[in-house]
Amino acid sequence: MMNVFLCGMIVLGMSAVSVFASIVASTGFENEMLGILYKDLGDATMDHDLINHEGESLVDSTLFSLNIGDWGYDASYVASSGSGGLTEGDVVGVVGDLSQVGSFTEGVQGYQFEDSDGVFVLTFDTIALPICEDVLLSLDLFVTPSTWELSDWVHVYAITDSGANTLLDTTGFDIDLDLFDGESLEGQWTTLTASISSCSVQLVVEFESNANTETMYIDNVVLATVPEPISMFLMGLGGLITVRFKNRYQA
Repeated sequence: MMNVFLCGMIVLGMSAVSVFASIVASTGFENEMLGILYKDLGDATMDHDLINHEGESLVDSTLFSLNIGDWGYDASYVASSGSGGLTEGDVVGVVGDLSQVGSFTEGVQGYQFEDSDGVFVLTFDTIALPICEDVLLSLDLFVTPSTWELSDWVHVYAITDSGANTLLDTTGFDIDLDLFDGESLEGQWTTLTASISSCSVQLVVEFESNANTETMYIDNVVLATVPEPISMFLMGLGGLITVRFKNRYQA
């Protein structure tokens, strides 16, 4: 009888965590095909949406990945520099080249930004939560060592029903000289996180640079619920009961 009770408490604790702490949306860009460099056919002097081209690196999520359950995303371009934008052909979108990053944090593919000559905007689909609750948004970011300038910047933020939540904003800073939360962004994977209380979440990544050596990658984008105190208590209680039962059995 005691064994049944103990097992029941352990299962209850584990079930509570699985119910209250779960992934709502995510992508590691693993379910997309790779292609050659992307060439924008739009007008670089005008703001416009970016679309996928057959055989080229994918800048937008596809129906295939969406049907599998990936968090969808859409790329767009904002003219700001008067240069050629992405019309000259650039390595952007879903990539599998490990020469700069060594490895991706989830799987063998990630999403690359470089030499946008304007603002490259990656907007993830708005996620409507079943209930208004606390969620944790995270993504991994890698910035290559380069001669970044003040005109180069990265802005990562979440749009919620209560406003915008910034995960990273390098505007006005020099990426290759300044520290962010005491750490350099260059040459290493950095995990950006934000704890949000909301009914809906939309992630936006904005990037601007003017050289093909100024490159950034993102990977392992996750939106997950935050465990409620009761679920954490039950998980701890389940572990405590397990230890006590084990000690008693061994005695």
